[in-house]
Amino acid sequence: MKKSIILFLAIVATMSLSAQKYALHFGSTDAPVVVAGDTVEYTTTDIDMNVMHMAYLYIYIENLTDSNLVTDNDYEVLEGPADLETEVCAGGNCPQQGEYTLVPGDNPDMPFTLEPHLKPEYGGQHILYRVTVGEGRNLENGVTVYIRVNITANSGINSADNAEAVKVYPNPTRGKVTVGDKEYDLSGRSAGVYYLPVEGGSARVIKL
Repeated sequence: MKKSIILFLAIVATMSLSAQKYALHFGSTDAPVVVAGDTVEYTTTDIDMNVMHMAYLYIYIENLTDSNLVTDNDYEVLEGPADLETEVCAGGNCPQQGEYTLVPGDNPDMPFTLEPHLKPEYGGQHILYRVTVGEGRNLENGVTVYIRVNITANSGINSADNAEAVKVYPNPTRGKVTVGDKEYDLSGRSAGVYYLPVEGGSARVIKL
């Protein structure tokens, strides 16, 4: 009888595992899987607060099946500033254009991205997002996780565009870039134009 119960539990566990179609990774494709119901934390940086005025929260979606999945997502702000604005990118489009298809395995070029707009007066507060990724508009077989953003105080860096000439290389870049005597890693950022802080202003960097 005991063996039968153990066998039954093993079968149930196997069925549950096989039914899961998505694995979510926060920050990078090789980051640990965020288990359904878990909360991951992100603390804003000086660049987020004083240069970009936005945070970029990447959720990389792994398709655990052997077939393409038509995928969608939803998010809700559970806690945060009343006037908070958040942009969403997904499926390789920014802003998100609706449902998108994920091939089996990792999809490094198509993360689901939350981009909260940050204001100096938000310093010391936090944002709590609830995020669900699932199949189609009904989010079937969905996985729900939580993201807590800890907002740091503004350090007062001037983000004006008219910084004195400073050496920036390589520019454009696909990852790391040196601005003056500091190195920044933009590997986890989406392609676009970034303004990185230097004394007296900021330097324009193109991320490929």
